[in-house]
Amino acid sequence: MKLNIANPLTGAQKVLEVDDEHKLRAFYDKRISQEIEGDVLGDEFKGFIFRVSGGNDKQGFPMKQGVLSNGRARLLLSKGKSCYRPRRKGERKRKSVRGCIVGPDLSVLNLVVVKAGEADVPGLTDVQIPRRLGPKRASNIRKLFNLTKEDDVRKYVIRRKFDSKTGKKNDKAPKIQRLVTPRTLHHKRQIALKKVQQREKVQREAAEYNRLHAQVRIFLIAYCLSMSSLFGTNFLMRKCWDYPAPFSPYGTAAREGAEGPSCQRDRQASQQPQGLVGQGVSCFTLAGSEPWARSHLMTGERSWGILCNTCCSLHLVILAWRGSE
Repeated sequence: MKLNIANPLTGAQKVLEVDDEHKLRAFYDKRISQEIEGDVLGDEFKGFIFRVSGGNDKQGFPMKQGVLSNGRARLLLSKGKSCYRPRRKGERKRKSVRGCIVGPDLSVLNLVVVKAGEADVPGLTDVQIPRRLGPKRASNIRKLFNLTKEDDVRKYVIRRKFDSKTGKKNDKAPKIQRLVTPRTLHHKRQIALKKVQQREKVQREAAEYNRLHAQVRIFLIAYCLSMSSLFGTNFLMRKCWDYPAPFSPYGTAAREGAEGPSCQRDRQASQQPQGLVGQGVSCFTLAGSEPWARSHLMTGERSWGILCNTCCSLHLVILAWRGSE
């Protein structure tokens, strides 16, 4: 079995080929993330402490954390799960993975140095391999160089030097993420200002609506009074969506025989049920009303109308009035 040992402090890795079954027996039945003393590998690793980070079996299937088995399992994996990289958005796939318990069927076992020993191991603790890329996030750059919030992070970005295809020496720096600049602060203030302006606009429009709504109600009341005094007809102003159930399509005067000019036509039109039971205008038939008025009330929109009790016609409907009173 091969042991792939990694040292995060130096960035170095070393692969050991171990054939002694007595040395490997100490790793058996261990799980991923468990720690093992390095004395079992010999005096060279005396004082070392390793942590199991993964591995592969002899057929190449990777070990997966959380699968409590020393064999394989077929799991339905999606984006964000280990041992699988989706090729399309939302793709899932059933794949074979190795359990997280170490066994003799592994070909490679990955170990991470948690604590270094007294002696240096050649190729593992005596070398320093620099990182290829520096920190990208602004807070990590501040943490690396011990900066305060007042310091300019852009001056401390680690630039990477490389040779171009033509042999010219170039360097590049990563784009700093979560960088707070005067421009970002101005943008944040603008967003807050737009929210305040939108709230004030809604309040102004609501006040204008209430004012106009009150004027319309006054106009309707005056219209009812003028029509009643002019024609001697009993006009009622009601909310078109709030009739009590049941409501006859003919008024009291119509039931007593005093039919209006359109009641004969309305009576024929109202033989079939046209009411909206349970939808705002319960059992109300718009006999003698124009089609646009009928369709308007069928939508359940809030509006004001004038209903003639004599001929039961909807003489006036104020359209496009919504909202609470």
